[in-house]
Amino acid sequence: MTQSRGRARFGILVPFTNTNLEPDMALLRADGVSLHFARMGGYDRDEIPDAAQMHGLGAADLDEPLHLLQGVRPDVILYGCTSATLTHGPAFDRALADRIAAQSGARTVTAAGALVHALRTLGIGRIGFASPYVAAINDMAV
Repeated sequence: MTQSRGRARFGILVPFTNTNLEPDMALLRADGVSLHFARMGGYDRDEIPDAAQMHGLGAADLDEPLHLLQGVRPDVILYGCTSATLTHGPAFDRALADRIAAQSGARTVTAAGALVHALRTLGIGRIGFASPYVAAINDMAV
């Protein structure tokens, strides 16, 4: 890891209309970890964030936001949109994380991938599920 003013630098890819992830990450941030955000698009901000919209975000070009994040030399990159990868399926989610890692040289995790990893690590087989998503995305998540 690159050491600079702390333990690690996290680069976070966030949908351009999301106003929750940055303050949430600030609340969850461990001491010594700096947070650096780049916004990504690929959907229409004036439309309901349905499965088609989130599918577009998942398929959006990440070259520019990744390039901007690489300026801070992050140790970890988080793809911070669960619904964008849910609309493409688990194989897409894993491939996206691998592609971001290969392109950036940073350890990479997606929001959906982190959730699956946590559930497996904790040995959880049954969960309750609630989300802010439209029904079609909820079905994909389940």
